[in-house]
Amino acid sequence: RPANVSITMVLDDLYNINELDFTFNIGFTLVLSWEDDRISTRCTAIGALGDNTLPSDPCNHYWQPKVSWPNVFQYDEGEFEVVEELGFHTEVGLGSPRAEDKNKNANVEHSIGYRVQRIKGHFVTPMGFKYFPYDCQNLIVRVRASRDDATIYRF
Repeated sequence: RPANVSITMVLDDLYNINELDFTFNIGFTLVLSWEDDRISTRCTAIGALGDNTLPSDPCNHYWQPKVSWPNVFQYDEGEFEVVEELGFHTEVGLGSPRAEDKNKNANVEHSIGYRVQRIKGHFVTPMGFKYFPYDCQNLIVRVRASRDDATIYRF
C-alpha cells in the first residue's frame, strides 16, 4: 500500500510580496512524517549538523520520502535553500515486528519516521486584483512527491 506522508509547514517569516511579478518569499519549518513498521530502532537527528552516526547504522538506511517544489522561483541561485537540517527522527511502535521490546514506545501503535528542516524560498503564485483595493491573496506553496518512488506514497 502507498505510504501516507503528512506535511506540516510552520511559517516563520513572510516577506517580499511582489504583486507585479506574482512572487513572495517565506521562511518555514517543514516536517514530513509517515508510518513505517520496518523502522525498528530509535533515531535522533540523523543528518543534522554535528551528527556522527556511522554509515552502517540502520538509521541511515530507512526509507524517507523526497519532495519537490513545483512553484519555486528558479531563475537565480539561492532562491530556495535548506537553512538548517534538523534531521531524521523515529519512534518505534508496538507493531514493528523486527524491533526489540526495549526499543518500542508503548504509546505508539505503528513506527513513525519524520524529517525536520528549516527552509527559505522564493515562490510564484497566481494573484488577482478584481476587488482592489480590498483584494485578499492566497499565497500558494505546492509540494509534490519526487523521484522514481513517487508512486509509493501520497500526500
